[in-house]
Amino acid sequence: VQTYQLLPNEYFILDVQERGRIGNLPMLVLQRTLDRETTSTHEVTLVAEDGGLPVRSGEVQVTIRVKDVNDNLPVFSQAVYSVTMVESAPAGSLIIKLNATDIDDGPNGEITY
Repeated sequence: VQTYQLLPNEYFILDVQERGRIGNLPMLVLQRTLDRETTSTHEVTLVAEDGGLPVRSGEVQVTIRVKDVNDNLPVFSQAVYSVTMVESAPAGSLIIKLNATDIDDGPNGEITY
């Protein structure tokens, strides 16, 4: 293989390291921080070209799956809730139903109260 080329993308660059007799070693390098909540999977294409005439090339599609980290807080639909109730309400009366959501994935998004 004479050259490697990474097709344009937003997050990754190609670092080709020369390894003497072994040849060139293409390494995919992260250029920008990833956010699983925005894009959970990225696909990039790597092209390899030989040094012949005519030049021959092959390509491979690389799929990168972004694993979630616990980077989001649980949120309620309101910042403040206000409830009015009568003083004669019996014990065990339902006062208010609340719900929080967390956009993290898997256990990171599970909420306990």
